[in-house]
Amino acid sequence: MDMTTSVVLDHHTRPARSDRIPPPRPRPRPRSILPGFRLTMGLTLLWLCLIVLIPLSTVFLASAGMGWARFAEAAFSRARWRPTGSALARR
Repeated sequence: MDMTTSVVLDHHTRPARSDRIPPPRPRPRPRSILPGFRLTMGLTLLWLCLIVLIPLSTVFLASAGMGWARFAEAAFSRARWRPTGSALARR
């Protein structure tokens, strides 16, 4: 036999702890040029939804329930296009 020592591992044995490869460490996120951008963008989109998009969606839902004839009557009637002045002048 040869003078070298060989280690035979079958599929049931595990290598020693020192032989195991540690799991890779997660990379730290690179620092942003604009600190707080994600939080600010999230709050901006939240307010956009609350103030603009939700009320605007109710306008579309109300007009969807009218039907085409009533929508055309409301949108294209002459009374809608007549100048009435500003709301402040009426007071």
